[in-house]
Amino acid sequence: MGSVAGGSVAGRFCIGGICVGVFLWRACKNILPTKENLRRRGFIDEDRCILCCSEKETVHHILWACPSAQDVWGASSCKLQKCARSYSDFKDFFEELSVQLSGKDLNLLALTLRGIWRRRNLVVHGGDFTHPSIIADTAWEGLLQFTQANEKELNQADEGRGGTGMKWQAPPSGFYKVNWDIAISTGRKCMGIGVIIRDAAGRVLAAQSKSFMAVYDPATGEALAALHAEGLCRDLGFYDIIFEGDSLSMVKAIGERDPNWLRYGHIVEDIKTVLRTLRQWKICHAKREANIAAHGLAKEATMFIMDNIWIEEIPICISNIVHLECNDLSL
Repeated sequence: MGSVAGGSVAGRFCIGGICVGVFLWRACKNILPTKENLRRRGFIDEDRCILCCSEKETVHHILWACPSAQDVWGASSCKLQKCARSYSDFKDFFEELSVQLSGKDLNLLALTLRGIWRRRNLVVHGGDFTHPSIIADTAWEGLLQFTQANEKELNQADEGRGGTGMKWQAPPSGFYKVNWDIAISTGRKCMGIGVIIRDAAGRVLAAQSKSFMAVYDPATGEALAALHAEGLCRDLGFYDIIFEGDSLSMVKAIGERDPNWLRYGHIVEDIKTVLRTLRQWKICHAKREANIAAHGLAKEATMFIMDNIWIEEIPICISNIVHLECNDLSL
């Protein structure tokens, strides 16, 4: 099954969070608000491209065939192979490129497509026309940032595997393990939460990366993250759960029977209410080394200020971490 954010081919792209994954999914499904689609739904009368004013504004046209888009591709570092420009369906066009291009070029393609669409939207809403080289350079910088962040998380995972014995442990058969964590960016004035659900074999069943446009104190943030972790389990029908977070104070607060009167106590009480709807549950404290995957998802949310959910799919931003942890299970 593909991710909620992705669907089929486009679902593999979580670079930049949901802003790339969902965008590609919508483009492949032909549900982007192009002028052609808006005219078909009766919202507007004219479907000519707002940039070239000569062709019908379809998804394929605005992202590839339009002369303004071709200027971007000419400036791009993406090593595009020869493509059949006669395509009218973007999904067929994109699937052909996904076969031809390497992983790096395919990721750059995704970021560039998103940049072209954002430029189009800026013009529609009265903004300036972004120069093609700026779009190409921004996409390249985004790819570098993603690569560097992924390498940093991988290095952290390697450090966590060495000598401490504090590794992620799979749940017993019949249970699912849910890890949650937060990341706070004071510079961007936001907080991100990360949630990952895995089974006894270490398979990723679901994951979530969510942003909040406010900087919460760590304790309140941990409470919100735990609440969202429970909500994701409930929504997906998981009722035999081991919850695991690296905030010892939050784990203790949730496990206490008495009401919590601290500033985040109302959130803790909501968590306890959700827990009572589960069949079996347990909450445990994990060292940071055993919670790297959830933390990686939380950091992803702060970097790109978007929300994302994956179903039975490993998010690209933590794929190396998950594979390392799965390999450790077999040792």
